[in-house]
Amino acid sequence: MTLKQFSKNLKQLNQEGMDEISEIILREMTLRFLTKVIQLTPVGKSKYVRRRIRKENGDYLRYVKGKNKGKIKTKRASSYTGGTLRRGWIVKHERQAISNKSKPTQAEIKSFVKGLKFIKVGKVYKITVVNPIEYAKYVNYGHRKRRRKGYYGEGPTVIKVTDWVQGYFFVEKAEKYINNPVNYNTVFKALYERELKRRLEL
Repeated sequence: MTLKQFSKNLKQLNQEGMDEISEIILREMTLRFLTKVIQLTPVGKSKYVRRRIRKENGDYLRYVKGKNKGKIKTKRASSYTGGTLRRGWIVKHERQAISNKSKPTQAEIKSFVKGLKFIKVGKVYKITVVNPIEYAKYVNYGHRKRRRKGYYGEGPTVIKVTDWVQGYFFVEKAEKYINNPVNYNTVFKALYERELKRRLEL
């Protein structure tokens, strides 16, 4: 490329071109943040219960012999399936996460990031990520245990150390991962240089 052509390309790379490069980099950062935070987000453990078994006509199935003769048969079953909080990272409403608790695939994360709004405020570029699950902040930062009325007895309420449930801080851990200098130099800086060269036809 001649110096004249390079100068022409440089002039064409106006503010709009820099905004496009910034959006590409920011979306890549968001993709990596979401991928990491989803990995770190805890999933509720299933609690197993004994459920009574019914016949096709609706009656309970009972043992016909042995020491349990006459008793209703039961089977071990999971009372619930976790994953709502983890799924919440790629949905806009809590009910969407509740209806589908499966682990988000990389394709789903990419599609979600692509649809996020990219804005510029002054010289600052922003993409906002929100987990709409109501209890997300309590799991991240920690919370007090709920105690029944009168649990502490008479007198002033005393908060015990065991009454605090420690947070997982998965958001802060994911942010630390993204802001790691090694991550910056190997990914985001290289991405910026690649896009810049492509637009300047170097």
